[in-house]
Amino acid sequence: MSSAQPALLEQLSPRLVPELRVYLDRHRGSVMEMIQSGGEAAGMPASRAYATAFDGLLSALFHAARAAMIAKKT
Repeated sequence: MSSAQPALLEQLSPRLVPELRVYLDRHRGSVMEMIQSGGEAAGMPASRAYATAFDGLLSALFHAARAAMIAKKT
């Protein structure tokens, strides 16, 4: 598949996907530490932190997709 065109978001910003992976890995690691501690933070606080991380990821993807679509129209 090397002849395939890069995904639209990668065309807009080649660094976007790696940056989002780093973002998600960092937050996933933080949540895992909360869970592995076994304390009060292992329950709802860890769940909230994980949900917040995905909210940030989806927000970034939404804005990147919107920018890519606008750029493609022009």
